[in-house]
Amino acid sequence: MSPVTERAFLPLIAGADINDLSSDAGKVWQSTLETVTRQDGCQRAYYGCQLEDPTTLELLIDWDSKDSHQKFIDSDAYGPFGKHLGTIMSGGPELYHVKFTTPHTTACSAPVLELATFYFESESSDVEAAFEKFAKVAAKSAEGLVGAASGWSIEEVEHSSLKGKGKARVLVVGWQSVDAHMKYRETQEFKESVPLLREKAKGAEMHHVELKAF
Repeated sequence: MSPVTERAFLPLIAGADINDLSSDAGKVWQSTLETVTRQDGCQRAYYGCQLEDPTTLELLIDWDSKDSHQKFIDSDAYGPFGKHLGTIMSGGPELYHVKFTTPHTTACSAPVLELATFYFESESSDVEAAFEKFAKVAAKSAEGLVGAASGWSIEEVEHSSLKGKGKARVLVVGWQSVDAHMKYRETQEFKESVPLLREKAKGAEMHHVELKAF
């Protein structure tokens, strides 16, 4: 079996506060996490609303294999599970799986996680090497950096920068604070190394999340 991370974007209805366990939304979300994490093959789950857009909840679930997640989707329990979760969502979820090439748990345990997604027409070993080089530079020079990892989406994804579908390279960087990340972006080391990520990318997007583990 090959471990994978499910990445899901969930648009929340107005006023939903998943962190208030006494609220309807909080109860639905708690039930959702309990259901997911007791599935065979589920290793851990992280979640949090995007700081730049608090109406978007992001969920990262580590599975021992993509097949384990698929078994849950194919089970009789999945329909009622999705319907229950849908009561706090304003639209359908977007999800795909990521195969991280280096461990991501250290980054995900940081106070703030930067999630940067770069879109390419296809996978490339040159791109992988560029991301590794960028991460090494940051590890040596960035104050407040906790850890970093990256990986390709297993499925093809859609994005406005792509003609049709392509592959996403997901970079997760753990920081002590958003300010630490912003300060690093002003350094010469960042300015000289970030072209490594952007050179062949058709598009990119970035946001921050204060992840909680379940």
